[in-house]
Amino acid sequence: MIASSPGGPFGAKLATGQQGDVVAGAATQVLLASLGSLTFAPTVNAILTAADIRTEVPLDVGALVRAVALLQLVPFAIGLLLRRYAEPTAQAWRPRQPPSPTSPS
Repeated sequence: MIASSPGGPFGAKLATGQQGDVVAGAATQVLLASLGSLTFAPTVNAILTAADIRTEVPLDVGALVRAVALLQLVPFAIGLLLRRYAEPTAQAWRPRQPPSPTSPS
């Protein structure tokens, strides 16, 4: 499921549709995005050095890390806080589970 789901809010929607663990999927997505933002600059530098590209490529790592923090970590932290301190609201926002095909109607 992790390999087939993209990042962002659409990944959580796909996890819901795949009847997977949305919380684990979101946590993994945030972890991978954070790790990816920290390892992006050294990885790209190594690739460009190995490719022997003789031009300067500007790369603002700080902006990349800020974007990941703003777009991934902050909403994730808000969701965790909401789930911890406002559980009735979090449960109300939780998607309804479709009935199982084997359960009686």
